[in-house]
Amino acid sequence: MNENGTTTNLTYPWILTLGADFFVGCALMEVTQAICNGTSSSDQLDRFKKKYAPLLSSCDGTGSSAPIHDLCKYVIAQSSMTQMMWQANNNESWKAYFVQIGGETMEDYLNRTVYPSANGFGRYLIISAHDFDHFAFGSDAATAYTVAHGTAVNQAIVASSRGNIADLNAAYAMNVLADHYLSDMFSTGHLRAPRQALHYNYALYTGNFLTKYMHDEDSALGLNVANQQGN
Repeated sequence: MNENGTTTNLTYPWILTLGADFFVGCALMEVTQAICNGTSSSDQLDRFKKKYAPLLSSCDGTGSSAPIHDLCKYVIAQSSMTQMMWQANNNESWKAYFVQIGGETMEDYLNRTVYPSANGFGRYLIISAHDFDHFAFGSDAATAYTVAHGTAVNQAIVASSRGNIADLNAAYAMNVLADHYLSDMFSTGHLRAPRQALHYNYALYTGNFLTKYMHDEDSALGLNVANQQGN
């Protein structure tokens, strides 16, 4: 609920769209360790569980759902921003709105996201610098999806046997992240870029910027693709 008393329902599609990009992992190591790079199936499972945990509770152990609340805040702000820009037809209007609701511009919020890091980089930038699970090249996204979806299915079986709604909600929380990796496999900007090869074979952030250039170019121009049957 926002300051005006308006309730925004955080739907499955909203979490699918934003959750894996903004709210994965608590400690820096958990954020930067890709599921697809796990050394064993148990290691991959452990990495996934640590990534989805912040969607359910805060990283400080209080049990509050601070990340979900922040995600709601972003959804409310983005919805209002879109409506405001449509009505005013003014590209600067969204900046004024974000300052009005929280003294932040959209860039500030996207960079800081949930837990600002000590080195000054926001969580979103750190997550995106190690987002190997989101790219189809090398079957990285497929691996992340397989691990996440399989875990969600097992959790749903537990929920069914116990008849516990909390267990079922946990299964949905797991599967919504799995579906994010699945959708990324069909995103034009995530198909062609050799994400890890660029990251590890170029100095510092150069490989990440090269990936972004490929991502943006393919997203803008599109790709002609075919499956293994040539269709």
